[in-house]
Amino acid sequence: MHVRLAPLTALAAAAAMLLVGPTVVRAQGSESEVEQSQPAQHDYGQVELESFAAAALSVDDLRREWQPRIAQAENENEAKTLREEAVTSMVGAIEDEGLTVGEYNEIARAAQADSTLHQRIIELMQEMR
Repeated sequence: MHVRLAPLTALAAAAAMLLVGPTVVRAQGSESEVEQSQPAQHDYGQVELESFAAAALSVDDLRREWQPRIAQAENENEAKTLREEAVTSMVGAIEDEGLTVGEYNEIARAAQADSTLHQRIIELMQEMR
């Protein structure tokens, strides 16, 4: 199983990011650039990591669902509308797991920087599949 833990950084970039498979979402206006660029040092608990893993799986499933629909849009306005709906769905999936988009992104960035954390998350995701 290959699920990337990379960010979908902005609504405007959602189409490009949806096409390459990221699993992190930024709600419009949710974080400053400084907060996005540096993950906080945090010792994540099992519950947080399980919530993140479940959310990441849901976001990845949504990305796979929306990607072809966006690619088949008849015009840019339709594609934009579909991208907005996709991001809204992804944000909902994250929030359904009890995380904010900020918390989700923080864990994803930390996992990108820490191979041990990344492996823990991948193992949780594999158990959930």
